[in-house]
Amino acid sequence: MLSALAGAQAKHGRNGVGEIAGPLAPAPAPRSAPARLAALQDLTQPSQPSEPVAPAISTGFGVLGSMEYKVTKHKFSQEWQSVRRRIEGERALYDYCANAKSDLCPKKLSQWRSKLAALKGQDKLRQLKELNRFVNHLVSYADDKTAFGKPDHWSNPAELLQTSGDCEDYAILKFFSLLELGFSNEQLRLAIVRDSKRRVLHAVVSAELDGKTYILDSLFDRPVSHQYILKYVPIYSWNLQDHWAHIVTKKIRIKFVESFDKVA
Repeated sequence: MLSALAGAQAKHGRNGVGEIAGPLAPAPAPRSAPARLAALQDLTQPSQPSEPVAPAISTGFGVLGSMEYKVTKHKFSQEWQSVRRRIEGERALYDYCANAKSDLCPKKLSQWRSKLAALKGQDKLRQLKELNRFVNHLVSYADDKTAFGKPDHWSNPAELLQTSGDCEDYAILKFFSLLELGFSNEQLRLAIVRDSKRRVLHAVVSAELDGKTYILDSLFDRPVSHQYILKYVPIYSWNLQDHWAHIVTKKIRIKFVESFDKVA
């Protein structure tokens, strides 16, 4: 768990802000990049928005409008390696529950395997949309102190779907589900971010698709193009092979927003 997030999510419910059906549509863009940056940072308040359409460009910026550089390890490396080992150790269970109806298979684990089977071969954007919503509603939220009696615990899918979890557990399940659906490792990141509005740490998945970066979040049932949720400041991100640290300053963010203005 990201312990700084526990109090806010426990107070507000399953996803920290209650039931949210999708991301906000972007507000009309101000003329200046600094003013537009301020508007973009206020976008993700609870509502029932339509999905924004992001321009397909290559800006050279990292996830969520950051500058990024590779690192060999970070403060979450140990938890990540532990959960990876546990996932590898339970893959036979995944296969069994995908191919057999048995009381030995936990109900939610069987539902997850069935959903992945149904999504295989579908359009990639549809996979992102349906998987994100499915996981958000399948997982029962609880902070780690309540669920496990300790401040930090990262759950593997079989454990998560028999108990409960918080933001990084949602993200882990989505990350490995997308790999099974055919997304490449290079398309995916699990990212630890700071929510500058709520002043808490949070975990999300980023997915690259057709030149765009989508964020899969336990707070929103639809994937959100990353330039629309700049209240998130990335700290670390990683996939199965590489790890990155991120730098975000006001100047970097302004240039990031300006890069979209140039192709608008």
